[in-house]
Amino acid sequence: MHGSGKIIFCVTLFSQIISFLFFYLVGKLEVEDKLLSEFQSILALATTVTMCVVCLVGAIFLRKNIVQQYIGAHRIRTFLYPIKRSRLLVIKTLAFMNKLLVPFFVGNLLLFALEVLFSYFFRLKDSNGENQILNGMGICIIYTLFVFSISLCSEIIAIWRQSEITVIITTVVGILILSNLSALGTINYLWITFIFSSLLAFLQIYWLGILSKKIDKADAY
Repeated sequence: MHGSGKIIFCVTLFSQIISFLFFYLVGKLEVEDKLLSEFQSILALATTVTMCVVCLVGAIFLRKNIVQQYIGAHRIRTFLYPIKRSRLLVIKTLAFMNKLLVPFFVGNLLLFALEVLFSYFFRLKDSNGENQILNGMGICIIYTLFVFSISLCSEIIAIWRQSEITVIITTVVGILILSNLSALGTINYLWITFIFSSLLAFLQIYWLGILSKKIDKADAY
């Protein structure tokens, strides 16, 4: 894990730990709030916060590593590489997503194991009982898919609009739309949310395919 991957990993760990402890303490102080007394609810809310933070940090790297290379003078130089333009875009996108998603997923999975131990030690309620591990892994996968969808959508729109700032704007809009949806979904309708997040990810891949074909036909100037 190098460079941006290390930063994403550290951001994931820091954000998840702070968020989990914050919602746990709020649940202890607000005794009447049953939502924050359950392990899955605290995990979902904490991971939602982490998703938002990682998406924003990822947007900064995305602007520099990919979007910037397809705008203005950088676009002309990128188009001169001796490789099919669509193939180059896909390779760059896959490399970036690997640096973004793997640290995010591994960080969440590692902390999930610690959070399970924490829940047993402090006797957090868990309405799912024996499904706790399965549901927790499901939450990690769902939020990884949401990070993927928000980031890829931001990349596609920014390149299409030929605007670097669009990366940040689209990321913020994506966060605003998906944060509440993901939190409520993973708490109450976990597997429906999993299906939705998967379909959303496939939709972004389809749009990337359309964009890459347009880039093949686009003028360099």
